[in-house]
Amino acid sequence: MLKTLQVSESAITYDGMEYHNVGLRKYPVATYAAAHDADNADALSLAGELGNIIICQSSFAAGAGYSVSRGYISFQTSRLGAFSRIYSVSLEFRCSSKSEIDSGHSTLHIVQGIHTETITLADFGLLKPKIVSGGSKSYDNIVVGENVIGLNAIGALQWISKTGMTRLGLRLAGDIDNDTPSGQNYLLCHTPTLRITYIPIVGNPTIDQIAYQHAERMEK
Repeated sequence: MLKTLQVSESAITYDGMEYHNVGLRKYPVATYAAAHDADNADALSLAGELGNIIICQSSFAAGAGYSVSRGYISFQTSRLGAFSRIYSVSLEFRCSSKSEIDSGHSTLHIVQGIHTETITLADFGLLKPKIVSGGSKSYDNIVVGENVIGLNAIGALQWISKTGMTRLGLRLAGDIDNDTPSGQNYLLCHTPTLRITYIPIVGNPTIDQIAYQHAERMEK
């Protein structure tokens, strides 16, 4: 039987406080390269009681400098089981504010996350080489409200852990492409949910068992 697993983000412990989703931000610095290429962030990027993440790639007027912020989200997906067959994955989230001064810079991409279980400022630099998009949504198609992005790129389903924690990163196109911004490009996001459609398989399945369950699903 085909099933759907919906999981809200897991809590991440940082300095004794729990956050449902975390952003790491380098801000403000004199040059864009200093913000984009930094190994360590300056601070967590959170706003308000909902645990919003600011995902940004911006410059500021009057010589105030540049800022880059990346999102880090984790989901406990061990309920899938080691031998389950995943068919589709999507990320749902709310956007409460957005801006795109530089055309194309605020397209949101989901990348493979490699952050530590307890987020540290060094996780900022660890995400920099992750430029392969598992799914994306352009600025014009992101609404203030509910949004959905499918993880439909080749290989993206392999980012889902069937036995532990699934980690995903959120980056803007301007950040991935390393294009210097001329204004404020950002998304303010919160309450992400991961929706996974899968077939649960218990134990180490044989080829015949997988074929049987697939045929059973097709009949339904």
